[in-house]
Amino acid sequence: MMMKVMIWMISGLFFAVAATAVCAKDNAQKVAVIYGSRYGSTAQTAKWIAEGIGKNAQAISAKEAKDLKAYQSIVLGTGIYGGKPQEDLAVLLAQSKEAIKDKVIAVFVVCGAPSPEDQQYLNQLIALSGAQPTVLSKGFRGWQKKELLSTGDRSVLEKYYQRIGKPFENYDHTDRAQSIAFGQEINSTLAKNQASKGK
Repeated sequence: MMMKVMIWMISGLFFAVAATAVCAKDNAQKVAVIYGSRYGSTAQTAKWIAEGIGKNAQAISAKEAKDLKAYQSIVLGTGIYGGKPQEDLAVLLAQSKEAIKDKVIAVFVVCGAPSPEDQQYLNQLIALSGAQPTVLSKGFRGWQKKELLSTGDRSVLEKYYQRIGKPFENYDHTDRAQSIAFGQEINSTLAKNQASKGK
């Protein structure tokens, strides 16, 4: 009887240690995909990127990003408005740049400019975040939904389309497959980084 109790105690201790190790590993792998989005296309892209990274990634709006200490790695994304990053993300970076700059593994922008024109916005985001210039980066296209636009933004866009002689129409250029592929690339980079640290 005493032997059975000892075996149960040792087994319990083993599983407790194993569970703690697994939890610690999971916590070390957590990735925050923090985004600034005005009309939702950047938010959607961020969710798809998190899906590509895997179960330990979470898409969080810059407005709601509070305790970033829980995350080992951070992906930053923003919509571009008037040539600048979305305001909520810019504010977050101004407040938390020093705390997160070494955690930034990738950045992305969602804008109307196709590649390689979007590189200037990616460079701007990298500089704002204090991240290494070598971080993964990618530009995505977004959507335009007139029913979501503020009066001011709608007026600006109406004038813009009038000026370039094109119709002011709704469109959706978001791309789930490309977003997930970028998330998978980030996940692969994280795995390589961990493997090299373990050597």
